[in-house]
Amino acid sequence: MMNNRNYSILDFIKDATILYLFIAFIVWVSGIYSRVPNTDLVQLAVILFVLIAIMKVVITCTALILGLKYINKNLIILSILILLAGFIGGVYFALSSNTLPSKLTVYSNIGDSAENENRLIKEVDIYKILLNNIIMIATTVIGIFIILTFYELALTGFYFGYILTISIVLGKSPFVLLVSTLPHGIFEIPAIIIAGAAGFKIPYEIIRYLAGKKEQILTKEDLKEYLTLALISIILIVIAAFIEAYITPKIAEYFLYKNFN
Repeated sequence: MMNNRNYSILDFIKDATILYLFIAFIVWVSGIYSRVPNTDLVQLAVILFVLIAIMKVVITCTALILGLKYINKNLIILSILILLAGFIGGVYFALSSNTLPSKLTVYSNIGDSAENENRLIKEVDIYKILLNNIIMIATTVIGIFIILTFYELALTGFYFGYILTISIVLGKSPFVLLVSTLPHGIFEIPAIIIAGAAGFKIPYEIIRYLAGKKEQILTKEDLKEYLTLALISIILIVIAAFIEAYITPKIAEYFLYKNFN
């Protein structure tokens, strides 16, 4: 079994790539279900793979520049599990709820027409997106006794699980939601997971110290890992904000107008 000291940044990127290949498969299946032409699906796949390649380069270069070779796999897994738990909670709540919060009612019109979709994706404020993303990542990274880190991870998973489920329940194509979120999600999801690992890092090391498993509460390596993970998550979330504001709308407008008009 791979231990924490042998789990490198490259291992994380490899695992992330496998995850995105699975997501790409889901996009392909949802596209076929929505009767999207294969040529359009191939174009979308190429775009997503280019974005994935950029994400991998950003994480690798940042880690190499700052000298971070290994990360704590347990903290990455913990972040993913909390994110998934939130997602499952969102799905369950959506299926058991009879009403839609006003904040999410906008999704009731998703996929009804290209005109509606164009209107929604063009109403984008880069500064608002960037501010919200930075606050989310900062809250997750800093945390207060792990509570805020846990809360942000679970809430993010819950929110996406809820929206995806409501869209499907309302008879909308999952392809519409995926095309509208995945381009920037390629950067945003790893940012959230890495931010969660950073947020759990210091409490984790304190617990290890109190348990007598280490002589020093925080070593230079611990601080380097924490700060590097925090910086990587911030860089990724900033890129995600710009993609969400300027690239995702164009991708969504092209594919949705062409196939759902």
